[in-house]
Amino acid sequence: MKKLFLFLLIINVYLFIEAKNILDLNFFIEPEIHIDKQNEIKESVVKSTRNDSITYLNIFAGKIFRKTVPDSLLLSFLNEIDCNLASPTDYKFNNGPYLTKFKIISSNIFSDNMNIIENKIIKTDSMRIGIFSIYTPDFMVKNNITSNIDFKYNVFTVTKKQVKYLKDKTDYLIMLSNLSKYIDKDIVKNLPVDVIISFDYKKMRNEFINNKTKFFSILSKKGKFGRLRIIYEKGKIKSSWKEIKF
Repeated sequence: MKKLFLFLLIINVYLFIEAKNILDLNFFIEPEIHIDKQNEIKESVVKSTRNDSITYLNIFAGKIFRKTVPDSLLLSFLNEIDCNLASPTDYKFNNGPYLTKFKIISSNIFSDNMNIIENKIIKTDSMRIGIFSIYTPDFMVKNNITSNIDFKYNVFTVTKKQVKYLKDKTDYLIMLSNLSKYIDKDIVKNLPVDVIISFDYKKMRNEFINNKTKFFSILSKKGKFGRLRIIYEKGKIKSSWKEIKF
């Protein structure tokens, strides 16, 4: 009897998840990891994000390490920490090319040093989620970038290009932004962007910045990551944001 009950419970949970079609996107923004705590952080990320029943991706952005480290060490760390996408602001695009399991996503940085993608479409059974990433022009100055990279400074033009490309190919659109919140608000004013995830170094208030677009900000150096849960149910897509300790 107990085995039958357990079997029915598992079936019901499976059907519930399948009917709802859930996707978790875990954002680690500005983690500023101490170099001596790499292994500890890797274990914490795995324990706090791994889910065998729900599709999930781990996305790292902003300043990954507290102190400057070589590009090779930064990429090696992200390779080992169960990272799927990354927009690191302490990566200097030096040397390379490097082979990585994850992808660096940037819509306005292009380089021969690494396989950078402009955008990503995440597909589930019922949803197509589009994500693209915009770096601030200050990135070039603040990080004293001297390597041969092609940086597109007109962030308004780049954003419009990405939205135009993704809007008909996706059901839900996410902009990962290194810009200030005030520029974010202007840049998506007339664009169908559902969510902005900020990887600016400042923590700002989470809120709707227009009638459609939600803005979320978190600093993971304080020991939390942001989970954007996207749910498809009865023909509609809804989302929720939660800050989780790791």
